[in-house]
Amino acid sequence: EIGEALEASGAPFPEEFHETIRMGEETGNMSEVMERMAVRYREEAERKLKTAAEFTGYLIYGAVAMMIIVAIFKIAGIYLGALNNAAR
Repeated sequence: EIGEALEASGAPFPEEFHETIRMGEETGNMSEVMERMAVRYREEAERKLKTAAEFTGYLIYGAVAMMIIVAIFKIAGIYLGALNNAAR
């Protein structure tokens, strides 16, 4: 019943989700199946969130490193320009 409603709704759930719902309906263990799926999807979401947070951290470190490198080259350019002007 729930499986048919989900399929009819056209909601973008993975096929594995639909199959698990159908299995839960056929066996009569819908609450247990839903609990297992909730745990699985929660763990998957936590893992993906952790990965995204780590990637964001690396991205920030990279941006700061690039800003420092650009600043070093600008300062070096100014210094070398001043030395060239002084040598003339």
